[in-house]
Amino acid sequence: MFKTSSHFITPIHREEVAMRNSHTSLFDKRFIMAILLLFVFGCGQKTENEQKSQGGTLKPAGTIRVSGAWALYPMMVKWGEEYSKINPDMRIDISAGGAGKGIADALGGLVDIGMVSREIKPEEVKQGAFYVPVVKDAVFPTLNENNKAVDVIGKQGIKKKIFMDLWTNSKNVSWGVIAGTNSTDKIQVYTRSDSCGAAETWALYLEGKKQADLKGIGVYGDP
Repeated sequence: MFKTSSHFITPIHREEVAMRNSHTSLFDKRFIMAILLLFVFGCGQKTENEQKSQGGTLKPAGTIRVSGAWALYPMMVKWGEEYSKINPDMRIDISAGGAGKGIADALGGLVDIGMVSREIKPEEVKQGAFYVPVVKDAVFPTLNENNKAVDVIGKQGIKKKIFMDLWTNSKNVSWGVIAGTNSTDKIQVYTRSDSCGAAETWALYLEGKKQADLKGIGVYGDP
């Protein structure tokens, strides 16, 4: 199991400096709302994104655009629903498409918030990325529960060299090699076809490889 951090990322605005200096928990509901407010007021024109309430105070109105990691998508949808209950004049457009899309969209100005399920790279920070860690997740391998080698693998594990060969070499590794049996059944490996944090983290564990180095059948999204 390989752990990584997931983030929200957006180009730096003057309002977000306050977020950087804040020590309030990200999981405090009021702070979550404050984060989204900062994104709103930093990303649109006041005539379009702010309205006066009866008391004369500003309240958010307009659209927040979000894209990126599948891992963060369910959480962001829930946050969006809760935020909209408090601020019904706000529309939150959320789309998943992988961490690669999230970082590219945020840095390219296509969205206000990018969801990224991996560590933020120094070069991305230099391009103006500002990130807020929101959760820790983990990446781990799975296999069919009906596989005859499940019990053996669960007890003895897999040697890292063989594990690496599965994803980085074109060698045909059988279940017998992994489980120490006479089985010649070949292993069918699956990976992600889209640019994503999970595959990047997986490849990094395999002695610093890149997602492009991973072999196997590519699957888009989060099946």
